[in-house]
Amino acid sequence: MNYKRIIGYVMAGALCFGMLTGIIMSFTANALNNDTDDGILLSGGNKKDLMKIIRSHIHFTSDMIEPLKTIRNSSEAIDKRPGMMGQWGDSNTHTAVYIITWYDTSSNHIAYTGFNYGTILSWLGGGVSNMPREGYKDSPYNGSGWTTNNILSNAQNAINAQKPSWMHLKIGTNDAAGSALINAAAYETRMRSILDITIANGVIPTLSTSLCRENAASQIKRIERLMEFNAVIRKLSTEYKIPYVDLEGLFRELYPNGEWNTLLFNDALHYSYSPPTTGGNYGAAMKNEADLRMNGYALRNILTAELALLLKAQVFDAASGTTVVQ
Repeated sequence: MNYKRIIGYVMAGALCFGMLTGIIMSFTANALNNDTDDGILLSGGNKKDLMKIIRSHIHFTSDMIEPLKTIRNSSEAIDKRPGMMGQWGDSNTHTAVYIITWYDTSSNHIAYTGFNYGTILSWLGGGVSNMPREGYKDSPYNGSGWTTNNILSNAQNAINAQKPSWMHLKIGTNDAAGSALINAAAYETRMRSILDITIANGVIPTLSTSLCRENAASQIKRIERLMEFNAVIRKLSTEYKIPYVDLEGLFRELYPNGEWNTLLFNDALHYSYSPPTTGGNYGAAMKNEADLRMNGYALRNILTAELALLLKAQVFDAASGTTVVQ
């Protein structure tokens, strides 16, 4: 018996089987990436569900749940109002378009999707006519041109006045250029101080990456520094075990060829808010996915609302031991 020949046949058969399996797996993956269900057509040509893309940029992992519950259950948290969100940041937070441009006040949902955010928006601090943005603008909460120093100077007063149970912190654009310019090390030091103050008061902190136009000559240095700051955000999220939303990652995934520079920004620093079918109305509901794709504020606000949904379910309402599927 020619054992060498038999072994050769076996090896050849295994190789063919492996190649066939690889072809099948590759075909299946491509089929999934080109799903014909309703979705968003990306610049690269792959079709995905828009909400899945948005949710994929919320970084909330199971190892964060118990540390967040520890903050929530601390003695310092007793007087905090469940759901009340501290809106701390710069002009992108201070502006009147925060958390409203995507919201249909008549039916509590994004018009074309049917997603209902009425309950979570009420949990965040008010009904449709009394959103948190109305009561918590200006010092000591947020303001146009604010930097990390402004947040540090006002954080304790904001907590005392608002008594939020959690806060969403997106800051750094004004620390990345101009007279307030600081390096990444200084930014990290200040952010750690803000987080420490927040946690010591029984308030759950969450974070966000930032972005500005990178195709404007005047913003070259700012975008480079912001990318360093975003690396700090990701580092602190891991170290403190607190969630963050990756606005930078979302914008870049939706427009990998850089169209986000003009479609998702009205100017070098501030997001877009006026898709064609809304007629420039801040509060108008999106009519379709194309509208939402061109509304930078709306994308940021949905990230915030989706993060709030996770916090409510996994930290404020859930029993110990619940895990996040993310």
